[in-house]
Amino acid sequence: MRNVVLLLVLALTGCASGYGKSNIFGGYWSKDGPGELVEVGFSGNGYTDIRKVEIYVLFRSAEIAKQRGKLYFSIYQNLASAIIDKPLSEETQASAIGGKPYAKVFMLMHDTPVAGALNVEQILAKYDEQVSGNKAINAVEVTK
Repeated sequence: MRNVVLLLVLALTGCASGYGKSNIFGGYWSKDGPGELVEVGFSGNGYTDIRKVEIYVLFRSAEIAKQRGKLYFSIYQNLASAIIDKPLSEETQASAIGGKPYAKVFMLMHDTPVAGALNVEQILAKYDEQVSGNKAINAVEVTK
């Protein structure tokens, strides 16, 4: 019985974090504020590719915007960038904390297109296969 438990623990901890709500293995989270901004993040485990984390936080931002009935959104690396309205493109910037990839953005949602805003439906369509796990993440080409 002890061997079965050990194998189960090894199997669970030896896999990359999948896309889903935050748990002990990683995942996405969000919180409202400050103001109209929404803070969105994704943390992976030591087996999660850093590019996956970047895509997951972008995809989650688009999901939240869609859930709230918005067609466009802008993402900012930090509050200072949001204050001066300097949005990121699709290229978010993940880092690693303790060897585990992590990405966080501040998002502002829009009803109409504004300079630097991303289209919700285009982001969801572009990255759906990668998030669903049906296609290798390394095969994604990001256009600028």
